[in-house]
Order: sequence, then C-alpha cells, then structure tokens
Amino acid sequence: MTIAAGVVQRFLWFSAERGLRLGIAFVVGAAVARHLGPQSYGMIAYGAATVAVFSVVFGLGMDAVVVRDLSRDEGNDLAMVGTVVVMRALSGLLAAVCCVLYAFLVNLNSEGLRQLLLWQSLVLLFGWGDIVDAWFQARPQLWRGICLRISVCLVAAGIRVFMIFSDAGAYAFVLASVVESALIATGLWILFRRSLRGKASLTFEMGMARDVLKRGWPLALSAGLVTFVLQGDRIILGHLASAEQVGIYAASARFLDVLLILPMLMGMAVQRLFAQEATRNVDARTVPVRKILTAAHWLALVAALLTWLASQWIMPKVFGASFREGGAILAIQSWVVVFVMQVALRTRVLVAEGSHRLVLLLSLVTAVVQAGLLPFAIGRAGAIGAAYATLAAWVCGAWIAPLLFRQTRWFVVAFFRGMVFPFRS
Repeated sequence: MTIAAGVVQRFLWFSAERGLRLGIAFVVGAAVARHLGPQSYGMIAYGAATVAVFSVVFGLGMDAVVVRDLSRDEGNDLAMVGTVVVMRALSGLLAAVCCVLYAFLVNLNSEGLRQLLLWQSLVLLFGWGDIVDAWFQARPQLWRGICLRISVCLVAAGIRVFMIFSDAGAYAFVLASVVESALIATGLWILFRRSLRGKASLTFEMGMARDVLKRGWPLALSAGLVTFVLQGDRIILGHLASAEQVGIYAASARFLDVLLILPMLMGMAVQRLFAQEATRNVDARTVPVRKILTAAHWLALVAALLTWLASQWIMPKVFGASFREGGAILAIQSWVVVFVMQVALRTRVLVAEGSHRLVLLLSLVTAVVQAGLLPFAIGRAGAIGAAYATLAAWVCGAWIAPLLFRQTRWFVVAFFRGMVFPFRS
C-alpha cells in the first residue's frame, strides 16, 4: 500500500469515528448549553479547559512514543503497553492530586466553580485508557477500538439527553463526563486483553520506563503548551471575566472544536506512515509527505472560510439568542484551524524524525506569545480580545517561530509553496 493510500484509509476510519462522536457531542453540547445558560455552561467550560491542560502535561508524551515505537516494532508491544499503562495510571493519579491542589490554591471567582473543578478532576484517573487507545491506533485494524468509542459515546449522549429533560444541574453533567471516561478506558482494556489470546502476559520493564520518560518529556511539555494555547483563553477568561463571557466564548469554541477535528484526524492518519517514511529515508520530508501537507493545508483553508462566512447567524441559530455575541468571536476563531493544521503536521514530522526538543521549543514560543497577549487583550476587549490573542499566537507558532530554527524553516516554505503551487511535486 502506498503512503497516500494508507493515509486515506486511516483518515477515513478515524473520520468516521471522530466525525460521528464529535457530531453527537456538538448537538448534545449545544442542547446542554441552551439548558444551563451561559453562566453555568461557562463554569463547566472553565473546568474542562483546566483539566485538559493537566491531562496532557501529566500524559508525559507517552501516547506519541507508544504509537511511534509500535509502528516500527510490533514485536515488543506487550512490554511497551504493560510498562506505559502502569506509568500512565500513576501519572494520572498525580495529575488529579495536582488539579485538586490548584482548585484550592488559585483564587477562583466562586465556590461553585471550585467544586465543579474538583469533580472534573476525576476524569484524570482514567488517562491510562489513552495508552490502550494508542495501541489500537498503531495496528492496521482499527475497527475494535473505534466501535467501542462510538458505542460509549451513544450511551453517554442518551444519558445527557435524559438529564436535560430531567432538569439536571451542572454537577450532574460533570459526573456524566467522568462516567464516560471510565467506560471508555475500561472497555478499551477489555478489548485489548481479549486480543492477547495466546500471547504472553504484560510486563513492566524499568529500563523501558526510563527510556519512555526520557523521550516523552519534551513531547509532554510541548503538548501541554499547545493545550494551553488551545484552552488558555478559556482559563484566563475565567479569572479575568465573568462566567457568562466564558460561556459565550466556550459556545463559539464548540464550532472551533469541530474544525480542529481536521488537524487531529490528519495527525492520527499520518503518524504511522510518517514514522515509516522516516525509517526508510534520511528524514520524513519526502515528496509524498509534501503532497500530504499541501492537501491538508488547503482542506483547512476551505473549512475556515466556510465557517467565517456562516459565523454571524449560526451562533444564535444553534445555541439561542443569549449566545448571539459569540458570532463575532467565531468569525475570528474560524481561522485558527489553518495554523493548527500546519503545526499539527509539522509536529508529526518532527516526532517521526526524533526531533522532540524542537517540538518543545516551538510550542514554548507559541504559548509565551499567547500568555503575554491574553491579559492585555481581555482587559481591552473581553472575549473578543481573547480570540484575537489566540489567533495571533497560532500565527506566530506556524509562521514566525519556525524561522528561528534552521531545521524548521522548511515547513514555512512548504506551506506557502503548497498554497501557490498546489499541483507541483
């Protein structure tokens, strides 16, 4: 199978699953936002953004390391998975403890916000399921994990719809998210164990654990910084603005989340193939890879343009009149996907080449720019200022930060070359 055919096949598999799950989550999420209103929805959004940062940082970069290693050497999968699942379970417990400490140490706007964050931190205990999921992603046959995640998503959606009709409060919806995470992790583990028929048991190897930590920590910090760039606007808004503004901003960001499924799916589709291409060649920057980058960038550009055109009327149509202000925010957020796509695929190439520290440095520049801009922008323009600051940070991460390093200038050139000459090899 050619690289292009492999990417298309995996992209379609992941698209079918993530598209269905995201579609269900979007529809149900809009109904939850209408039910709770901007203020309560904003509190949940703040908690979810905070938990996401802790989850990624304490993931220690294990997911990417597992997929990369299993794609290259499938004979060592039991030792790898056994070792990393134990590590991820321990790091998840530590993440939950740190999130609880954060909830008590940081000056939050209300006691209710703190209580919601405490409940949401329970999600971190099930992060080890991501490692089992990574094992399924590294296999040519993806359907078992995909079917499991879709089934749990449907059940969770049904529970939330029932809760809406039962006039449930914000705490109930937070607990529903915790239950969903637990079901996915447990289900993936059961499927994984059944797939090991006739094989030896899982093992834990201390040497492998040290190696994973050594290679994964730059990716963990990088992913944490990227997650902060994606979620930091909501977190800092939660401290500097009202919960109602956070709710309106988070509602518009639901459309951005739909757009960001494109970079995520492309990244998941190409990570195995980029790793194999880097093994066969000096690096992963071959002509087929360049063609994939060009196609992905054009896909993101078209998606951004369509969202921008629809932004003003789609917010009140979906979320209701109380979220009308989100249209102006979405008009800015829609362009973020163009730059996230470039950063996501650049990261996959660098990981395939083993340039983990470059990934970290580029993410650090992006996060520093956003952290510096957000307080000023929010103080001047509130939620709209947060959207502009986040967009500026991603522009910096995609077009400016790579110029600082000789090894990454190629990606900026490849982007503009693909935009101007998309059909040239």
